[in-house]
Amino acid sequence: MTLRNRLRRDLSASHGVLDERVSLFSLTDRRGFTGFLRMQQAALGRLQQAEAGGLTRALIPALLARTEADLAELNAAPLSPHPAPLHPLDPLAVDYVIAGSRLGTVLLRARWAASENPDVQRAAQYFSAPDGLDIWRAVAETARAMPAETRQADRIVADAAALLTLYGDLAARAALEDASVHV
Repeated sequence: MTLRNRLRRDLSASHGVLDERVSLFSLTDRRGFTGFLRMQQAALGRLQQAEAGGLTRALIPALLARTEADLAELNAAPLSPHPAPLHPLDPLAVDYVIAGSRLGTVLLRARWAASENPDVQRAAQYFSAPDGLDIWRAVAETARAMPAETRQADRIVADAAALLTLYGDLAARAALEDASVHV
């Protein structure tokens, strides 16, 4: 078993919870889309402050800037900052989550693009970002080349799980501010 297989196996439930929470945001209406952007802004902001990532280190502030631009276009405030700092994260764990989220964004982009709301359509920065498939391929290749049962692998899996939980918690917080979403 490779680290790539272990990440897929061990994080399946965490991915499921996060996907379920994110799917509750209607990306075609202003409230749901704003909630989604707030979740992204809060998570990316924490990762940028932690100077996290390897291959995605430069992508994180770029995505954060796009998310903040969309929130400004919608005249929406970000989530209140989370007080607890992130512990140092393994760069591959961050890359796995961020590059993987870009894959998910390809699917979400179609839902967003179906919006007939002019405000939602004007807030197009986040969904017009490059898909990052090249980064995902590099992350997957690196993880496939690594053994699954080492201390480093344990840390990568634990850090990736913590990030998925962070995103899920932020999605729940953003949903509480969004009357159209019930978590």
